[in-house]
Amino acid sequence: MTGSARTSWLTSIRWSGTSVIATQAIRLGAQLAFAAILGPSLVGYFTQAQLAYGLLAGITLQGFTASLLRGGADSSDDTSTALAAFSRLLGIAGAVILCVTALALRGLWGESALLLACLAPSLALQGLWIPPWASLLRAGRIATVARAEITAAAIGATIGTTIALCWSTTISMVVFVVSTDLTLAVILVYITRDNVLRRPNWRAISKERGFLIHNSGSELLNYLSRNADNILVAALLGPRELALYSLAYRIISLTVQQLTQTVSRVALPRFARDRTNAGIVAADFVLISRGLAVVAGAALATAFAVAPAAVPWILGPAWTGAVAPLQWLCLAAIRQSIQSIVWPTVLAYGRARWNFFWHFCPVPGGICPIGSPWHRGTGCSIRHRRHLPLPRSSVCPDSSY
Repeated sequence: MTGSARTSWLTSIRWSGTSVIATQAIRLGAQLAFAAILGPSLVGYFTQAQLAYGLLAGITLQGFTASLLRGGADSSDDTSTALAAFSRLLGIAGAVILCVTALALRGLWGESALLLACLAPSLALQGLWIPPWASLLRAGRIATVARAEITAAAIGATIGTTIALCWSTTISMVVFVVSTDLTLAVILVYITRDNVLRRPNWRAISKERGFLIHNSGSELLNYLSRNADNILVAALLGPRELALYSLAYRIISLTVQQLTQTVSRVALPRFARDRTNAGIVAADFVLISRGLAVVAGAALATAFAVAPAAVPWILGPAWTGAVAPLQWLCLAAIRQSIQSIVWPTVLAYGRARWNFFWHFCPVPGGICPIGSPWHRGTGCSIRHRRHLPLPRSSVCPDSSY
């Protein structure tokens, strides 16, 4: 790697890292504030709704992100414009499907179903801001993206936590998500407004059909592998236990994402650009893998050690049950962090089928935490559920906010 290329890499990584660390820190701070203000039961309702929302978002939109970052197989403007237009349509369609799904689940999920319906605008907004976000990253304007992401996260967190402090309602978490996406959409669409007005050539998208199908399948499997345990906890144990487990999961996932997103959003477009030079890609791959191993290992070992004292002190005794799952997830996250560089490398070479099978392997292991010993120490097993001090609303959810 030449000196100028290394400098460019470091500059991109620095801005990407600044954005990811700042936005994830803001989101984590907001989620911890919601947890302390609302308590496990109310947070559990929103977490249940967020699982269904994430599943639909993964099926509809996330599969297109890699194609947008690559700029299509031929990196042509026609393909990028068609993909961007299709992403906007998918966002709208996904929002409609989400509302219909929420109405169908209202009798079963109660308040969680209403929260799911309220999240529908966020899906449409994602379909709007993902194309300009990817376009700016392809153009190397990472600093612009970083400023937009940090601004949106700060505005969303401020509005959401203010509502939570004033009214202690679950709708505050929905407002946080929707206002963040709305702010980001306004900023990024305004910056790239000339591209938004371009008329798409729908035939160009046919070149990406195979890649999109396999990558959408990969995103679905990736979501299931990361959330199978959350889904089973929600189905078998209920919203309160889901809130305890999900808090631990979010803390770890946000920590891991600060590392993996920092690297992957820079690596994918750059690896795609340098894919004809295997030597450059191989050297960068080894360098990034070693860096991830060192940083992730240190961060997660620290989280494992301080969790027993930090969680009850920050959030209160009601959240003590999140300590054991947090420590178990720290161990699993070390492996996940190191392997996170694989998928951008594979996708940079257009190997969506390989990425599909790469994400297929971890799915059976996604349910392992359900049988892990953390249940015995937290009172969250099915056998002990009758002893939990659950409020009445956890059994018969109130449909009102």
